[in-house]
Amino acid sequence: MRRISVSCGLLVLLGLLSVTVEAAAPPEWAVMECRGLKAWTDVIYYWIDRQNEDGSFGFGLNDDCEFYEMWPIVVMGADDQRMVKSLRKALDWVWYNESLVDGYHSGARDVSHAAEVTSNTQPLMTIVDYGNPVFIERMMVTSKN
Repeated sequence: MRRISVSCGLLVLLGLLSVTVEAAAPPEWAVMECRGLKAWTDVIYYWIDRQNEDGSFGFGLNDDCEFYEMWPIVVMGADDQRMVKSLRKALDWVWYNESLVDGYHSGARDVSHAAEVTSNTQPLMTIVDYGNPVFIERMMVTSKN
C-alpha cells in the first residue's frame, strides 16, 4: 500500500512541475512548400473539373501528355486519389488513342515526339499507382518495340 501512495504522490508532484511549451513556428521553407503544393493542387483541380469524358483535356495528344507530366509530384505530396483517378482516365485515353501503335505515336514527325506520348505518361503511374500491372505491361509493350 505504501508503494501505491508513494507512486501517487510522485505523479501529483510531476503534474505540478510539468511545463507547457509552445510549439515553434514552422520554418519558412516548409510554409512556402505547403503554399506551392496548394497552388499546384488548385490548378490541377481546375483542369480535372474540365476533363473531357474520354479522359483528354482538349489540348491534343502531344500537349495533353506534356500537361500532366508534373502531376506525380503533387499526387505524392498530397496523396490525392482524385488526381490519381483523373490520371488513370487520361492515360487510358492516351494508350487507346487510335494514333498509338505499339506504344508509339504513329502521327509524329520525329523520333522524340513519337516516343513522348507514352514516355511522358505511362511511367508516371508506376510511381503514383505503384505495382499496378496495367502500366507495367504498357511500358513492356513500348520497350519491346
